[in-house]
Amino acid sequence: MKCKKSFSKRILLIGGMCFQFLFVLKAQQVIECSGNYISPYGNSYTTSQIITESKKNSTSITVPLTDNIDWLTTGNFTISGGTLTTNANVTPALHASVALFKGVSNATGMEFKLDSRFSNVRPAFGIDEKNFVFLNAAGDVWEIINGVLGSAKLLSSSAITFNATDVWRIERYGHSFNLFQNNVLVKTFNPAVVSNWGTNPIYMGFAFRSNASTDTYSASNLKISKRNYKKYVHFSLDDFILTLKDLTDKVGVYSSIFDNPLLKSLKTQHDTYGMVTSCYLFNKTAGFALASMTAAYKAEFIANASWLKFGFHADTTSTNYDPGYSTVDAQAQYEYCYQNVKRFAGTECFDRIPRIHFFKASIDVVKAWQSSLLAPAPLGFLTADDARTSNYYLSGQQLTATYNGDVFQDDVNNLSFFRTDMRLENDANPASTILSRSTNPLYSGQQETFIIFTHEPLLSANLSKLQALNAWFALQGYDFDYPQNRIFESLYTIDLKMNKIDKSVVQVGNILTANESNASYQWLDCDNSFSPLAGQTSQSFTPTLSGNYAVEITKNGCKEISVTTQITLAGVDQELNNELKLYPNPFRDFINIEKNNDDTEYSIKIINLQAVVIFQKTFIGRKITLDIRFLASGSYVIKVGGRYIKFIKT
Repeated sequence: MKCKKSFSKRILLIGGMCFQFLFVLKAQQVIECSGNYISPYGNSYTTSQIITESKKNSTSITVPLTDNIDWLTTGNFTISGGTLTTNANVTPALHASVALFKGVSNATGMEFKLDSRFSNVRPAFGIDEKNFVFLNAAGDVWEIINGVLGSAKLLSSSAITFNATDVWRIERYGHSFNLFQNNVLVKTFNPAVVSNWGTNPIYMGFAFRSNASTDTYSASNLKISKRNYKKYVHFSLDDFILTLKDLTDKVGVYSSIFDNPLLKSLKTQHDTYGMVTSCYLFNKTAGFALASMTAAYKAEFIANASWLKFGFHADTTSTNYDPGYSTVDAQAQYEYCYQNVKRFAGTECFDRIPRIHFFKASIDVVKAWQSSLLAPAPLGFLTADDARTSNYYLSGQQLTATYNGDVFQDDVNNLSFFRTDMRLENDANPASTILSRSTNPLYSGQQETFIIFTHEPLLSANLSKLQALNAWFALQGYDFDYPQNRIFESLYTIDLKMNKIDKSVVQVGNILTANESNASYQWLDCDNSFSPLAGQTSQSFTPTLSGNYAVEITKNGCKEISVTTQITLAGVDQELNNELKLYPNPFRDFINIEKNNDDTEYSIKIINLQAVVIFQKTFIGRKITLDIRFLASGSYVIKVGGRYIKFIKT
């Protein structure tokens, strides 16, 4: 199962100048067996098709260089006709010449392509033309305070080769920012800004210096963007499975999922503060597996899917998805989790940005999950709450970007990584910790998103901490939401194969026939824990004993179990087993019916597999030959008296 890729060209018109770049749409092939596919963005599809969807949680505008009105400048520029011209006041020693675009308040992103003089153009952001920071080609970050260059650089890094051919992008999180070159992360910066900018709006643009008395710069290739969502908080429980065991054990005792103490406490937090929760699942633990989870509460889970979801964590408590782990096994385990969540809670309840056990998943394992045919691909992952260097497949630079800004978008692999801020059991006073972070400029890049978690067995002991946090977040105006709803921008295609299996079974006498044709079949004894019946792998099945039966149908990557059918065999019917012969079988033109008992009159009926009688006749005697060339090729059931026999017309 390999992920297909389709290629498309996108043309961008920026500031009146047109350029194009190639991007890859990662097309995941998905097989949907239920007949209704719910896309990552909540859209419903019922037919096979190629789906292309996109989502933006940011807005961007093309910046016009038409006049000075839209800009905060130091006054030594002329802006018109798509160019910016400096005058003699812009000198190498000054450093403080700047033009910040004021059309986007609290801008968080800037994309640009430099046409000329790129060695003297520095991306910048700040609160006005006298208070800003800029990044120079040497890789140094400086601050301008009240129009004067700071006494020392805020930080240093290696040189940056700005050029006129590549597309550059700055993504800002508070005072921290990441630099991308053609959508690939190249540097991260977390400067400790000396001045207190307070809550003033932040604008983005360029600082300049010149080696001539006048100089002309073309900044026409410029887009400014802004994330357009409120700050939010997300709560999750890792190592989750025992609650599901309790729900299964208490079927018939619990009238609601919220009769379970843990789920009741989560609902209280949701009803009081709006908290949303993700429960990241082990597939199995001692004495219980997800396949054993009852589906009796499915409707109630679906009704609460807006705030209660389940996601993948790992197969078992010891599973580690480091490099070398079998990608086949990893994919099967991810699919097993999804298929069971779908069965007992519905697709609406599946969280596609999970936290993987030990925060580990090699790039090969992640790609195996992305290419699954039986489960929706993950949209990203929640990273560690500490400074460990092993986080999924992320490089040191990517981890730094995630830590500085709480989120990192891996455009190469189309995944979003969200930093976990706090593990409740490790913090004696989490509300105080969050408060200090929310006001400290050093954490300015980490104030839009708070990801909080604990483990299922530890929730009860940490519930008071969680309540204090939720009260504070609600008071400060935070939303409660899922990271999968806050991805800045994503675009994907899905090759959807709708392979819904007909699970119905037709009963004609004591013969059971699956309506789905051209599939693989395994008949099951429902009275014996749905155990397979040896040798019963045909589309039709004739029980020899009374009981309850179902069939497992496999076709085109889908597997479904039919409804249970009860068969009651009367004694006289069972006695007819050896008293009636029908030959040849299969037949073509004529069929012989021979009975071994007396010459009593019998009724003959030929019935198709849709239970429709298409021929009826009575006869007296022990043998009769029927001309039934009028029948189309296929399978039929013949009823002689109270006995049913399946036969095939070739």
